[in-house]
Amino acid sequence: MTKISIIGNCQSHDIGRAVRLGSEIVVDDWIDVSSFGTEWFEQKTSEILSKNRVEGLDIVTQTIKDARFENLNTAELKSQRSRIHTMTNMWFTGLHPDMTYLGGFKERIVGPLGDYHSKIVVGAFLAGLTQSECNNLFNGRFFEKVGLFDEFKQSSIEALGRDDGNDIKAATEILDACLEVPCFYTINHPTAAAVDILAGKICHYFENKYVNYDSRYYASTLATGTWWPLYPEIKEVHKIKYHTPMAFKQADGDGGRMLTLVEFIEHSYASYGSYGIQAMRSTEQGEHFKNLIESNL
Repeated sequence: MTKISIIGNCQSHDIGRAVRLGSEIVVDDWIDVSSFGTEWFEQKTSEILSKNRVEGLDIVTQTIKDARFENLNTAELKSQRSRIHTMTNMWFTGLHPDMTYLGGFKERIVGPLGDYHSKIVVGAFLAGLTQSECNNLFNGRFFEKVGLFDEFKQSSIEALGRDDGNDIKAATEILDACLEVPCFYTINHPTAAAVDILAGKICHYFENKYVNYDSRYYASTLATGTWWPLYPEIKEVHKIKYHTPMAFKQADGDGGRMLTLVEFIEHSYASYGSYGIQAMRSTEQGEHFKNLIESNL
């Protein structure tokens, strides 16, 4: 009987649950590295690494290079231990090329959609544009000028490159599925459709049959978070076969409302005003997006 634990970002829970439901693989535990710094994180890390050493537990992990996660650095784990298997990290910006973080890990600036922001709205705010002027930038001509249409190809190349060295690869299939069905709520929150593809790959890797229900049957913990719309212009340029409303869903914990573009801009400007111009410009991303907007007006 195969027994695994899964290490990765916020995707880990849904991946583990899909593998457990769809196969005879025992999913012993999972770690979400975004909980780094907590007592729970330290305890779970210690338990999983101990079981790997003592009980021969298989660890399926996203590739982790950040020095802060010293005990979970993938290269070191692979060099010092057996039964360490790397898998696809489902990160893709091609569907939501306007989406970004502001600030570093654990130091994010927060807006109406939590950690997620619009490059255009951030840049417009810092460039001194009115909310109406910002709204007018949401059109295909401007998207093309600032490179949003190029992101699909670039992010696809990056995703395939990251996957090249993994033991368990699902990037190609997920990228193909992105044209057919919704695969991402945000740039790093996959829907059940993408999770289902990766779960099947994990089971196949361990020579285990995967019971493949339609992904719409599966609940997703990530569905309670932010949903970013597929801009109509992005859909048209890349010939994507599904559409979404032009509405931005707040995470349930942030109010859980669907915001129109006008509301999203309004709430974003209010949030950024509370931080102040200096705090916004102090982030590397903020200054970059300000320059991007100003140079393309």
